[in-house]
Amino acid sequence: SHTATMVLDLKTLQTRVLETEPNDAQSGLTWAPDGSGLVVGINRRRGFRLLWVPLQGAARELDVRVPIVLNPVFTHHHKGLMVLFADRTRNLAEVTGETGDPKPVFPSRQRNTETAFSPDMQQLAFLSDRSGTFEVWVAQRNGENFSPPRQLTHGLGWYPSSIVWSPDGHTLAVGISNTNQIDMVDAQSGAISRSRLIARSEERRVGKEC
Repeated sequence: SHTATMVLDLKTLQTRVLETEPNDAQSGLTWAPDGSGLVVGINRRRGFRLLWVPLQGAARELDVRVPIVLNPVFTHHHKGLMVLFADRTRNLAEVTGETGDPKPVFPSRQRNTETAFSPDMQQLAFLSDRSGTFEVWVAQRNGENFSPPRQLTHGLGWYPSSIVWSPDGHTLAVGISNTNQIDMVDAQSGAISRSRLIARSEERRVGKEC
């Protein structure tokens, strides 16, 4: 098996392979803000790595000096990356400059998983079980640093696996693993409303009943 990084032209629906890895383990990807390529997390024999995969030209491995690095996300200044680095826990770190040395953001003995910047890039939302169960936490950016994070939600569905901001920055959508449920979270109050996606087979059944 193998994993390919591909792009899809939405006008022509043509696909193009940018890079291929000889296994099926991938640890996230993120578009460069200028659209010139992607940073892709991969798992090679030497461990987890990040690749710069341009739309034109050859891919190259980034020099990020941690054994396991996951879920890259471009930061507000469009040059650094926010990543998860794993040792005994999964902590957030920011990688800037040419050294590849990660700077811990919120040291924690618990696990952190998905991360997402608000549309104005001034708030970082992430999933963490530092309170005992996985919830949404949010931190405000102050210059190059972040304020201490605050717990936004109490009572997310189990197990949250993805997090996305709405374009207006007022709401967070949290996907719940192994369900068709999405928890919609108010970005200020943390109030949760739940949406349920309806599968096509269920749509047909409901349509017949109506």
